[in-house]
Amino acid sequence: MATYQGEKFIYEQLVSIAAQTHNNWQLYISDDNSTDKTINIVQCFSEEKNVDIKIYKGPSQGFVQNFLSLLSKDEIDNDYFAFSDQDDIWHPNKLEKAVAWLNKIPESIPSLYCTRTHLVNESGQSVGYSPLFEKKPSFNNALIQSIGGGNTMVINKAARDIIVRAGCTNVISHDWWIYLLISGAGGKVFHDTSATLDYRQHQHNLIGSNLGLRAKILRMSKIFQGQYKEWNRLHITSLEKNIVLLNAENKEKFLLFKQIHYGSFLRRIYAFFKLRLYRQSKVDNLGIILAAIFGKL
Repeated sequence: MATYQGEKFIYEQLVSIAAQTHNNWQLYISDDNSTDKTINIVQCFSEEKNVDIKIYKGPSQGFVQNFLSLLSKDEIDNDYFAFSDQDDIWHPNKLEKAVAWLNKIPESIPSLYCTRTHLVNESGQSVGYSPLFEKKPSFNNALIQSIGGGNTMVINKAARDIIVRAGCTNVISHDWWIYLLISGAGGKVFHDTSATLDYRQHQHNLIGSNLGLRAKILRMSKIFQGQYKEWNRLHITSLEKNIVLLNAENKEKFLLFKQIHYGSFLRRIYAFFKLRLYRQSKVDNLGIILAAIFGKL
């Protein structure tokens, strides 16, 4: 769990973790220099529930580096690793469902389990669900879309080792980066269409829910304003540094993606249709085609 100024909601999240039907777990927290009561609440909860919680001082470089640096700590050595935000509410079977799927995969294969989310407001009242993604997860999808929130992700040790080898790189979000790495390495990715947690929507959310027409319009505006292209530039730079982690097929796909990002008009269009990139909705796919044409990917 990565924390920062989380006093308002963290106790409810801790209670939901303690209520998991899969009870063989340990909690590690990296706190980015909170000045509120976050750490005090965690320590009191640990004593109250007799739960051993390890607390580390975060790098104070934002949530991405906070999560990646915590995952990289040598003393944290387990079979599976789940990411937790400080303000959600886990459903009781969240870990049980993830472990049941991961147990089916040979431990040598990097594997990632993620899910849909149930959206709630600050008071915990339902406001809907995150989009339903039904297309198969793949590197072709990961290059242009993140489909699983980090708060839903559970990975095996082989996946963790790949992420740690890549280091604390400069990317827009740890969840998108993890999807890119694991799919690019030829690992297994499963997106569960049922929700496993209540994802709290409020003014302090760093990453929103991507729900509804307004969200689609906002995504399109970011594409044509150049923000999306900058995100892809960060991914390209980070993947170039870690290209050894990609399998042979996805190395070739990555080279084509670079042509879409940096190439001339004809190179962009050729590479785009050869690569067959896709997002999870028809509307988004139309936007991506236009972005490729106008050099915004």
